[in-house]
Amino acid sequence: MNMENTLDLPVWMAIDLARAHADATVYAVVDRILDHWKLHDFWVVEFEAFDVYEGVYVRNQFTFDTAKEAYKFKPGRAVTWSYDTADCDDELPF
Repeated sequence: MNMENTLDLPVWMAIDLARAHADATVYAVVDRILDHWKLHDFWVVEFEAFDVYEGVYVRNQFTFDTAKEAYKFKPGRAVTWSYDTADCDDELPF
């Protein structure tokens, strides 16, 4: 393939939005809300989401400043969050 043909091909670039100290970012779509509750000065929403890259359902919790924000968090919303793979180690510490 010569250089002229190479320039016509699309180029795909992606950036993982993981924090500097995190290993990866999950890209998911909220499937269902499991619970809402107030904890001190903020609201917690527990949800189940479909991880579009891994093809599995995962559970997570997000926090919100107000009840209004927490109840606006609905199924169908695209979400991302970062995590450390060391936190997901299934081996026992002993």
